[in-house]
Amino acid sequence: MNQLLQRLRAACPDLRVSEPRRSIPMDPPGQAAWRMEFTGTLKGERVRTIAVVVDQGRGRATLLVACPEVAWDQARASLEALVGSIRRV
Repeated sequence: MNQLLQRLRAACPDLRVSEPRRSIPMDPPGQAAWRMEFTGTLKGERVRTIAVVVDQGRGRATLLVACPEVAWDQARASLEALVGSIRRV
């Protein structure tokens, strides 16, 4: 998790965790997966980001979905649907 935060802070120095890390269920079960939410300023605009990380063996997949904070209420359902659709292939 520290590497992810370092990389995000490189682009967004005022990055703040708005939802702490929590485990999420995966389909099929048995994978380590978690998510966090962040807020920060990117290129002069306030942005909210959902990060999902799925570990499998020695590999790791990271999905970042983001949108301007002013559009969060309108976009959140679509972003959550995208995050919820993650499956192991």
